[in-house]
Amino acid sequence: MDVSVVIMDYLQDIKHSSKNTQVGYRQHLTVFASGHPCKGWRSSKSITASPGLPDLAENKSQATQEGLLSLDAAGQTVQIQVLGLASIAEDVSPELALATIDAIEVLGALRASAAVKAALAGRIR
Repeated sequence: MDVSVVIMDYLQDIKHSSKNTQVGYRQHLTVFASGHPCKGWRSSKSITASPGLPDLAENKSQATQEGLLSLDAAGQTVQIQVLGLASIAEDVSPELALATIDAIEVLGALRASAAVKAALAGRIR
């Protein structure tokens, strides 16, 4: 499913956003979908890590417990950049997130437990 469709459905069905808000988000998604050169955004979905690190998940817009545990075991960290919907799996503990996620930059929405969001508050841009 297209990331912009997921975000628009979220705004309408869950957040019950006004039509003006939805139109604004749609315009911004259209601009960013083709890439935002000053920020280096090139993909509608991406979690980036240093070369050679394992993929975090088959769905690259979600950080899974398994993927983060692999990074932790290797003593490595990740910086997450996502255009659209980024997700940190519900089974990821705040401690694991702090140990493995250096920074999160999301143009869209971040879905994670309240505890993980609180733990990463200083790292979310």
